[in-house]
Amino acid sequence: MTEDMIEKEEQEQFKSIGMSYIKEPSKYRAPLDKFLDHFITILFIFMTVIILLNVFSRFLPFVIYWAEISARMAGFWITFVGAAILVQKGEHIRVNYFDEKITKTGLYEFYVLLSNILILAIGVGILYGSYLQVLRIWPEYITAWPVVRYYWWWLAPLVGMVFLNIYAVINLVVIIKSIIARKKEVTMSSDEGGQ
Repeated sequence: MTEDMIEKEEQEQFKSIGMSYIKEPSKYRAPLDKFLDHFITILFIFMTVIILLNVFSRFLPFVIYWAEISARMAGFWITFVGAAILVQKGEHIRVNYFDEKITKTGLYEFYVLLSNILILAIGVGILYGSYLQVLRIWPEYITAWPVVRYYWWWLAPLVGMVFLNIYAVINLVVIIKSIIARKKEVTMSSDEGGQ
């Protein structure tokens, strides 16, 4: 093996740290993953149908007065539940510059650990803020759709951040386990080398 091939293999190994849960979801997490995937798909289809109905209703003698607010609410839900799905899949937007520089130093595990701690902290902050917003807005109704209260709108960040935080904690556990396993591997190999 050439030095470039070894370096590339090490980079791939470091990049897989914290992402192994994607390849082998646990039996407990798989139903949650499937539920969220189906939920977001249904929301997207609902939003698309509502927008199309709203567009075509302009040529008809009646108007669907609640279509716009429903589509906006579905988009809001898609945004926050989608954020949780992206944390689960490890596909959030990130700057690759840091990935490349940190991988070469061998600190990629700590970089992924730190980024997941940051995601968890932001998720907890948004969770708390959306909880306060739901409590504040609880009695108010949506004017264009009087049977629905505004808190349904603000439940989206609340629910999305609950799932995001669950996945961030799962990521942290996986990363910490991989760091511990790597340290044990290094100490065992150094013990074998010394004997």
